[in-house]
Amino acid sequence: MRAICTAHDTATCDHGYKPLDCKSYPFFPVINEDGLVGTFLKGRKCPLSARHLLTHARRVEQTWNRLLSVNPKIRRWLSAVRLIGYVRYFKEAEHDDLTLV
Repeated sequence: MRAICTAHDTATCDHGYKPLDCKSYPFFPVINEDGLVGTFLKGRKCPLSARHLLTHARRVEQTWNRLLSVNPKIRRWLSAVRLIGYVRYFKEAEHDDLTLV
């Protein structure tokens, strides 16, 4: 199902509840072979380079992995989502940066 934002002010979500996928933007988590989030899809429309998003990427990774430890059903949902306009990024441990695949 496609989600459509109904907020009048999308910068603040009308100062109310902001869904996790909005808080995670421009990243969307991908489950790795170890069953955890460590890879991301990044929205192509986001003008920021991966270098500028590194702190945000770490926070997004930690948040989604914490959620996965609490509710394993999230894995199935993440695996079923199909996104348009995203490219795959991953975190390289040796460079501690995000790189386009």
